[in-house]
Amino acid sequence: FGVVMNLYEHQSTWNENMPLRGFFYFCELYDQYLKERNIKISETIRQVKLPFPRYVVFYNGTRDMPDRVELKLSDCFEKPEREEGEPCLECKALVLNINAGRNRELMRKCHRLAEYAYFIGEIRRYMGDGWSLEEATEFSIRKCLRKEVLSDILEKSAMEVRRMILTEYDEIAAREYLKKESMEAGRAEGREIGLEEGREIGREEGRDAAVLQNVKNIMKNLHITAEEALKILELPEEQREKYLCILEQET
Repeated sequence: FGVVMNLYEHQSTWNENMPLRGFFYFCELYDQYLKERNIKISETIRQVKLPFPRYVVFYNGTRDMPDRVELKLSDCFEKPEREEGEPCLECKALVLNINAGRNRELMRKCHRLAEYAYFIGEIRRYMGDGWSLEEATEFSIRKCLRKEVLSDILEKSAMEVRRMILTEYDEIAAREYLKKESMEAGRAEGREIGLEEGREIGREEGRDAAVLQNVKNIMKNLHITAEEALKILELPEEQREKYLCILEQET
């Protein structure tokens, strides 16, 4: 600990209780600070000097939020009738939106943060085109490696990154957000039918539309042929021939 006690946290889901959680964190940190210096406040008459607290939360969830939001612990307290005073406890959390396109000045100063925002943005963009989370993650990693975005991390720890995304990413919430965004933008019906949705409703037409859209996405983003794209999707040979025929008819 120095003159300032910085508490940083990352949140992929919006939570109004961040100031309360921060309050508990700071209690533990200040208790640790006193113990490490063998300071016992019951035996100390003079004022104990403590590091200045600063609590920053980096948010990159799907809920649309401003660049900066300040959440206060005092907003959690119920106010008794006829109470005119302020609560004796306070903890403020500065929440910074680190999604792609937000907090541009911060992103300009912190290139690594900007790269991370780009990576997550690509995953969501692919999912918006109907790709599964696994597919979106895999091709976002490949694209970032080609563009040298987070390349030093992805080259060494791609497997760990995949595991982290697949474990912690809230796919249901992300799809709800992307579905709403698609409807508002008036996307075509074919782009709204995802691979997973097609499987769930069990409609052959939905599956075909989703697979064909994925093939076109892969061809466009990786600059490869339809045959190569179908191999990447690991489809049975008889299905590959069917989709190749459909694509030839479209052209």
